[in-house]
Amino acid sequence: MLYVIEPWAKDWVLIKNLQEEIEKQSNQTPVRNRRSLSWHNYEVYHSLEEIQDWMYRMNKTHRDLISMFSIGKSYEGRPLLVLKLGSKTRTNKKAVWIDCGIHAREWIGPAFCQWFVKEAIETYQRDPAMKQMLNQLYFYIMPVFNVDGYHYSWTDDRFWRKTRSKHSRFHCYGVDANRNWRVKWCESEPEVKAAALFIRQHRKQIKAYLSFHAYAQMLLYPYSYKYATIPNFNCVVSPQKVLHKCASGDLRDV
Repeated sequence: MLYVIEPWAKDWVLIKNLQEEIEKQSNQTPVRNRRSLSWHNYEVYHSLEEIQDWMYRMNKTHRDLISMFSIGKSYEGRPLLVLKLGSKTRTNKKAVWIDCGIHAREWIGPAFCQWFVKEAIETYQRDPAMKQMLNQLYFYIMPVFNVDGYHYSWTDDRFWRKTRSKHSRFHCYGVDANRNWRVKWCESEPEVKAAALFIRQHRKQIKAYLSFHAYAQMLLYPYSYKYATIPNFNCVVSPQKVLHKCASGDLRDV
């Protein structure tokens, strides 16, 4: 199916057989070698249970750079786990919050969060830039924000997007967690409440919030719900321009 916005717009087929690609994902068999980071296959998608098992193991085997904690429980009672990544040289470091999988069906998000942690640990000793970053910053990383929805996308509905909360007045399940923050919405979901509470409690420390989604190759910044310029627009748009140049191939060395 092709969707053309304007008659003059060019179009091309990105995926010839989407059903075939979905079936490939369902038939993946991860290969594990638990003697190193290679025990976890970073080139396939993983179930919620596998990701949480990976988090526990990373916390156990890389205590110099990683600690793990829970910020609450989901609607269905699953733990909302967060990894704290960074060298423990001092406690008062600035921090970056990263979450993935706020939309259940966007599996590439949790896959990226896992890859980022792996890459940071593997390159910490040999990459001066990574070493400096982890020495000066903490990264709070939530690989699966919407744990109930993500689990449901594996067991029942591959295209499920929302949370799995029930609502007595309606027969519908779930809420779009990315449209639930206390900005223009009611912040009703326990997953959103837990993340928002943690971020607010650490607002003096956390200097950036990054949320990874699919599908598109875009870098979005506030506001998404109205036409207005954010107060710190220049601080946000400057790194965006740098990243755009990097993605476009204009910069070869950063």
